Amino acid sequence: MNPELPAGKPSSKSLSWHAPEPKLFEHSQDWFWVVGIIAVGGAVLAAFFGSYTFAALIIVATGVSFLKATRPPRFIYIELSREGLRQGDLRYPWSELRSFWVIDTEDHDRILVKSRRMSTPLLVIPYESHEVPADTIRDFCLEYLDEEQMEEPVMAKLLERLGF
Repeated sequence: MNPELPAGKPSSKSLSWHAPEPKLFEHSQDWFWVVGIIAVGGAVLAAFFGSYTFAALIIVATGVSFLKATRPPRFIYIELSREGLRQGDLRYPWSELRSFWVIDTEDHDRILVKSRRMSTPLLVIPYESHEVPADTIRDFCLEYLDEEQMEEPVMAKLLERLGF
């Protein structure tokens, strides 16, 4: 955390906080069994039709999902400053960003930011409204970006609902 600024305290220079990685769900043994059975079935079908590379990809992706599901969540340093947006080790200058939208709900506070980068067209930045008020974030972002109403992609919501 920035030692000069307490979390959530705005200044004309920066606004910073620590946020957990996207929510990690507690997965039951049933979740692991279901995902594992589906993955093995898909890999067997892919191999049966001669697509060994796809079968290997399914197995590797399942292994990565299992590892991520068992790892405890880390906290990411988020900073909004005159230079741009920082999310962990990634930096986005304001010139690479198009617009933003602050979503403040009871269970899932986040900032959506449209980027000019093809690799990351939409950034989802978590925050806790009791630490950093939504109005403070909105006022800071308005100095650099246009506000545009947006929603998270349907696929992201679906994957979150399935526990990925």
